[in-house]
Amino acid sequence: MKKSEIKIFLKKFLPPYIYHLMIDLFFKKYGWFGDYKHWNLATQFSEGYDSNIIFEKVCEASKKIEHGDAIFERDSLLFFKQDNNWPLLSNLLWISSQQNGKLSIIDYGGSLGSTFFQHKEYLNKIDIKWNIIEQENFVNYGRLNIIDKKIHFYLNFEECYVKSKSNTLLLSSVLPYIENPFDFIKSILKYNFNYILVDRTYFTNSSQNRITIQKISPTIYDASYPCWIFSQKDFEKEFLKRYTIKSEYISVGKKIKIYKPTSYFYSKGFFFVKKEDQK
Repeated sequence: MKKSEIKIFLKKFLPPYIYHLMIDLFFKKYGWFGDYKHWNLATQFSEGYDSNIIFEKVCEASKKIEHGDAIFERDSLLFFKQDNNWPLLSNLLWISSQQNGKLSIIDYGGSLGSTFFQHKEYLNKIDIKWNIIEQENFVNYGRLNIIDKKIHFYLNFEECYVKSKSNTLLLSSVLPYIENPFDFIKSILKYNFNYILVDRTYFTNSSQNRITIQKISPTIYDASYPCWIFSQKDFEKEFLKRYTIKSEYISVGKKIKIYKPTSYFYSKGFFFVKKEDQK
């Protein structure tokens, strides 16, 4: 019996929840899996984001960008044509317009400058300092091999904040991969940034936060790691104590169903601006 025939048979005789669970377990090879109660439990069944495979693939892609063979990379996947994230870019340029054409930004978990190189054509037109906080192997490689003088690498938040004097923070595709993201959010709010950009972050229509395992397609690299899918209402709560939402947008892809037909998640971005009474 072919896979398509098996799926039709299962869909006909199983309740929707069980059907989607079976599809994920036996037919789905990569994507998001599970609903784990604890981060550590998900970690036991995945390889982790600090896998050396990821680092090597990103470095390999970065070399091709430096040599002019590609425009930018995202998660080591090379892009050979301009593909701007227009909502994010417009927010960055708006911030610059409020500061006489200047922008000093902290890109937490910014790899080797993926977002900068993606929008370099436009960002080069303003006075910009792009400050990246990353794991030690990325920082060491970046300091030695990334020749663009607008990019600076740091090992920790405090050093980066003091030296860069940035009032803008970018959190792009990073919060879902932090073990305690809500504690982290509380800690970074203490720095009193004027602007916080959240991009490529996963949210669910459910009221519950969810811990999954994300398995990456081997066409990118063979890896897996724990991944949060946030309840949007719960996620916004801490930010809204000090910030207003200037804009929000669907950042990548479309709604993806997980297990229950009525449950889905989506990748979204937010532009938070500090409230007047917090300045």
